[in-house]
Amino acid sequence: MKLQTIILIVIAALLTACTSKPDITGKWLNVSKPEEGMVFEKDGFLYIFDDNNMKGGENIEMEGQLFQLKYEINYDKKPIWLDLVTIDKATNKEAKRVLGIINIIDENTIEAMITKEGRPIEIDTKNPDYIRLKRAK
Repeated sequence: MKLQTIILIVIAALLTACTSKPDITGKWLNVSKPEEGMVFEKDGFLYIFDDNNMKGGENIEMEGQLFQLKYEINYDKKPIWLDLVTIDKATNKEAKRVLGIINIIDENTIEAMITKEGRPIEIDTKNPDYIRLKRAK
């Protein structure tokens, strides 16, 4: 009976490990410009910063209107889809969506392509929209 219990525990652990998705929440720094980066919050809010100037999250004011900046990630797509979504707080409707893809190299390194001209098909390190991020410690 003990052997069966151990086998079931091992199988459950393996299934959990195989289905768990990488966690991108936290602060990420641009490798080529460490003063720039992003903060992915667990609640879906996104902050973008440069030189101690942080924008995004729950309250962004643009042209006298209040917006929220969120991110949506779809791990089922290959490459992984990462969309930046601006929500109009007055209507609670999507105002703008910027499409992107990411490649999670390891738990502390992400490559991303985020463009205004449609979703990229692949990561292109020579493209000006390419960014490599390292998790801040």
